[in-house]
Parts: sequence; C-alpha cells; structure tokens
Amino acid sequence: MERPAKLVILLGTNGTGKTTMLRKILAESGQRALIVTPDDIEWTDLPVNELTTKKDFEFAGMCRHIYNPEKTLDAIKFYKKGILVFDDCRSYFQNNTDPRVRDLLIRRRQRSVDVFAVGHGFTQVPPVFFTFASDYILFKTCDNIKMRKNCIVNYEFMARCQQYVNEQSKLDLHVYRHIKV
Repeated sequence: MERPAKLVILLGTNGTGKTTMLRKILAESGQRALIVTPDDIEWTDLPVNELTTKKDFEFAGMCRHIYNPEKTLDAIKFYKKGILVFDDCRSYFQNNTDPRVRDLLIRRRQRSVDVFAVGHGFTQVPPVFFTFASDYILFKTCDNIKMRKNCIVNYEFMARCQQYVNEQSKLDLHVYRHIKV
C-alpha cells in the first residue's frame, strides 16, 4: 500500500539544530534529496544542480539548487521520487505563493515527493504550506504563532506545543517536538 507523501514544516531559530536534524532525516531516509536554498552559503558540501537538463533530474544522493526566481519553479515540477527541501523558504516564497508551488504541494503524492519547508518561525513559511502539512518539527521560535492561527489545523494544540518547546529551550537549545497532524 502506497503511503501518502509528507509535507513537513521544520521551524526553529538559528543554532537550534534544524539543519543537523534535517541532514540526519535525509541520510536515514535512503531517498535522494534536492535541497533548494536561497544562496550559496548553505549546504556547501553538496554539489550544485542547475536543473537545466533532463539529466540533471537523474541524480542519486543529495544535491542543492540555488533558488533562481526565473527558473526554479518551472524546473522543480519535473522532480520526482525523492525529498524536496525548501530551506529558508521565506527568502524566496512570499505570502502570495506562486500557483506552481501550490500545484507541487497538491501533486506531491503523484510525483512521490516528500516536501520539507524550513523556516525560522511560523511567519517564515507561507500560509499555503500549512494547508498541506502532515508533520511539524518545532524547535525554539521567536515569532508569533498567532499570525498563522487561520492556517494551522488544531491551532490551540500547536500553540501549546510551541510554548512548551520555547520553555524547554531555556535548558536545552536543541530541544524539539515532532508533531504528526
């Protein structure tokens, strides 16, 4: 039986452990992964993939793609069978998310793509991602979860989880909570 594709929202301020956890998840998954990043200063140990030819989509392991507003969203629709990470997604996605992103989120099961949307806080992830979220991984955040109250399923529970993580982070900055929706 085919499992549904996941959309994981991974949130936390700098230094809390988001990237470390994400690398562990990707390594343990056994799947290939495409990390979309806003610039060339993150994930520097991975090869850059320009996503310009059909062969660029035939990679194994992990690679990164530097977001390009002219071509990235047109190119990633051809990505299938793997994990797609939008690292620091607020850097290139705004609140009025491009219809191509919505299509990707809707069609992720048919494409066999799990999606990770990574941000520093709830307001750093566009609202459309919350509509399709299957999981949250919450580290300490500083922004106001109330700004996404209308987007988050089971908002009250999520707000309590975030409050708990923020309190516990005073003792351990790397504390987190994984919540399945």
